[in-house]
Amino acid sequence: NSNSFIYRGIVLKTTDGGENWETIYVHYDIDIQSVSFQSPDTGYVCGYHGKIPQTADSTYSMVLKTIDGGATWLPFLTSSQIDPSTFIQVRFFNENNGVIISNKGTYYTTNGGVSWNFLQGILGSVGMLNENVGMIGKHLFHFEETDLIIDEEIALDDNTAYGMCDINMIDTHTFFYDFPERSESVYKYTNGYTEVLLTAPSMWYYTGVYFVNPSVGFVGGPGVFRTDDGGRTWGEYFPIEAKKFFFIDEDNGFVLTDGRIYKTTTGGLVGKNEIVANKKEIEIFPNPIANNMTD
Repeated sequence: NSNSFIYRGIVLKTTDGGENWETIYVHYDIDIQSVSFQSPDTGYVCGYHGKIPQTADSTYSMVLKTIDGGATWLPFLTSSQIDPSTFIQVRFFNENNGVIISNKGTYYTTNGGVSWNFLQGILGSVGMLNENVGMIGKHLFHFEETDLIIDEEIALDDNTAYGMCDINMIDTHTFFYDFPERSESVYKYTNGYTEVLLTAPSMWYYTGVYFVNPSVGFVGGPGVFRTDDGGRTWGEYFPIEAKKFFFIDEDNGFVLTDGRIYKTTTGGLVGKNEIVANKKEIEIFPNPIANNMTD
């Protein structure tokens, strides 16, 4: 697997499960907000305040693309081309189908970015079920050959729909998420019913959620908390202040903290007294890092 973890202007890349990391400079003075790789070679980043060299002294929201694993990046789309919007998230489902979430709505393409269509008022984080099916905010959708079709509006209020992040879809009517403005809780949505899975003690907070499957999931905050029963019970296994996760399976995953990436090959199931001997750290600079870690 090839996974990337990002902060300002830099992508960290591993192709050996985290044993070694390569620093990739994206340049363009871009404040990276999102990264999406559809293969080890082809990927995209989007962000704010980007500058294109040898052009007028203007800054743009922009999407950059690489086709050589991050060795070189070129402007793929700028806000000046379609709308003076702020690009928040980019996600490509396959080589043709992709979406860009802006502060005004959603842009989508079904031809690899040759042309873009706009969905006004469709806002929020993107969740992916497979290469054709996903959700944006409270809207379920699928890609057809030349279009993105909104299938259903989920029964969520607008504040929740637009504020969700770290959306993990299990099926079209079951997903897990957290909410930055309500960071004391982690939620599960199932067929119209929203359930609070975990509530932090006073003065604590949760910053990320990642479910590998319907049973096994991880939540970050003052430690990494793991569930093996779909969120009914939780245990703290990794006592570090975690921000974001990416888990390949139940055992192998990465945890992002302030300035370090930790790797586990045991699903975080390490006793607290053993943590120093068993952890693998990757220290990253500069600090602080951006609040974003994606696959």
